[in-house]
Amino acid sequence: MDRRFNYQFQAVGTAGPGPVPGNAVDLGETEIEDAALRECFQTSNPLGASWLTLSPLLTSGPAGTPFVFAEPLGHAREVKVALSGLFGRFVARAYLERYFGLSVFVHLGHSSINLAGSAYQIQRISSGDLPDWVACTAAGTDITVAEAKGCHNPTGPLKTLDRAWSQAQRVNVIANGAATPVKRIAIATRWGIVNTNLAVPHLFVRDPLDDGDPATPDQRNILFMGMLRLHLASLIRPLGYRELATTLTELATRGTQVTSATRQAAHAQLASAHTWRSPRVPPRDGMIGGIITTSGPIVGPNFTIEDQVQMLRLGMRPAFVGVDRAVVAAALDGDPTEARGRMQEVGRGDGVARGDGAGTLIIRLNAQEHVTDETGSSSST
Repeated sequence: MDRRFNYQFQAVGTAGPGPVPGNAVDLGETEIEDAALRECFQTSNPLGASWLTLSPLLTSGPAGTPFVFAEPLGHAREVKVALSGLFGRFVARAYLERYFGLSVFVHLGHSSINLAGSAYQIQRISSGDLPDWVACTAAGTDITVAEAKGCHNPTGPLKTLDRAWSQAQRVNVIANGAATPVKRIAIATRWGIVNTNLAVPHLFVRDPLDDGDPATPDQRNILFMGMLRLHLASLIRPLGYRELATTLTELATRGTQVTSATRQAAHAQLASAHTWRSPRVPPRDGMIGGIITTSGPIVGPNFTIEDQVQMLRLGMRPAFVGVDRAVVAAALDGDPTEARGRMQEVGRGDGVARGDGAGTLIIRLNAQEHVTDETGSSSST
């Protein structure tokens, strides 16, 4: 169900109008849950979102009801700050995915990140905390530097937006040694809590477009493949595919220094990797992935019907998280055309199998939905 936020979009400089007219914006509960799951997987902590069920926490009402929590989530300042930051990050990612069509997310740490050796990189240009993401669409377009923050300030998130804006300026995206044009977005969210002076939820966005040297088509493809490799690596590592994730990371960060033997070994790893299939996914090579529950990820094969029935009975909310094998193979080969084509086939799912546009699907397992592993074990009821 869609929830509504009070919305303010600030276009700066050469940025065009915002993606949503008016002063309100809607985001779905499941969109935010899925964004939270992907976000926590990619930051090496899948347990962080395994508990997330928004509906019981929010006030009830029809579609368009404001995103307002039914009671405070914690009383100590430290708890409020921590939860504000988490929910701000989840809401911001859902917003970027839905309204800007972003699918590929690279998470930043404390230093520059190579995308294909040092000539192609996300480059730190000033001191301080770096922004949360550099992201792009599934086509490799609209490279975006984004910083998300949450707040619980009764006056609203404008001051928080200023801090996010400063943080979004601290990196450039470099192609063959030159800075490329990027969109920079700062997002600040303040949740709502019923019967308080924080009853109105806010989502504020600031968005400019940077000047720079336009990348050539070949350079854009190199940047895209580097970002996709890091995106996929961070998703599959917590699902038990550590060797594949390491190879994808090496291909991005070391570029042409990676030997053909390493690439061959990676394809051998992919060929032997455990594979799942779902009726929701167009037939091809299946998916690599695993089951996530409220107790964390369950990796490997033989997740049986009886296992799932027991998990459902215990309220552990099993869900399958998987990445299309053909997309991973294209990333290993450095084939942007094949990667884009397959990601387009998988798309963003059908409402039950919900995708990120970059070849990943999340399927909540229940009496109707199932996945089957290649050993013949079924994860269905």
